Amino acid sequence: MHGKLVHVGARGWVKSASIVAAVALGLALGCSSSSGGGASCSSKGLCPNDTPPTPSDISQCQSLIGDSKCGGLFRAYFDCAYAQQKCASDGTLDGPTTQDAITANCAQQIASYQSCSGTTSTTPTCGYDELPCCTSGPACASTACCDPATNECVGPGSACTTTDTVCVSSTCEACGAAGQTCCPTFGMPNPDPCPAGGCCHYTQPGGGVCIAEGGQCDVPDDGGAAVICHAGSCTACGSMGGPCCANATCTESGTLCAGGTCVDCNGSGQPPCQ
Repeated sequence: MHGKLVHVGARGWVKSASIVAAVALGLALGCSSSSGGGASCSSKGLCPNDTPPTPSDISQCQSLIGDSKCGGLFRAYFDCAYAQQKCASDGTLDGPTTQDAITANCAQQIASYQSCSGTTSTTPTCGYDELPCCTSGPACASTACCDPATNECVGPGSACTTTDTVCVSSTCEACGAAGQTCCPTFGMPNPDPCPAGGCCHYTQPGGGVCIAEGGQCDVPDDGGAAVICHAGSCTACGSMGGPCCANATCTESGTLCAGGTCVDCNGSGQPPCQ
């Protein structure tokens, strides 16, 4: 759970040197180098198995960098923090080692930003991941959701407390059945994104829609094979020996659908082609 610091550190804590280091850590973990050589708010960090930043993380990061008074100083220590990332053996962020490196190597940047922003800046008390939902204005920042079971905010794409529910556009919605959003699996006890059966057709990194068994995952637009949900994964269909496409059809010449599989036809001992 090294990557958990991504969400924890993104709350804008700025009360002490160690806390300032934490926010730089949390934001830098979800970012990658930009074309200008610094860190970008919107891409994954250096450790290959960490999750990308949520829309809430990106919004907070961009707000801090865009601040007219202290944004340039935040950018300086944000870039410094990004460069300190250390990865654990499982490919996720080694949080403690990284934070130690930030504290040791980015002290000047931390102090400069801290001086500009003030060491007594108000820490958010509601509206962000794992904090209570706000009672006035939006309950949670950006497209995060107020989990009705806990009255705490969860990030977009994260699991809500009720089984098979996920945060989608500020609302905890049912997930995992055909036509519903795929359930999150990272760090969850159930590794199946579609526990009601079928396949997750990933339409964006870390998110997608559940397709029923036998349903079409994708429509080819380049003459390639169609893709259907078969045995829990989206698989090319229509070829000899492969699963049949939707409506029990096969696309390869000289084949027909028999028992859910495309088989040879018109050969000796084979069924006639239709």
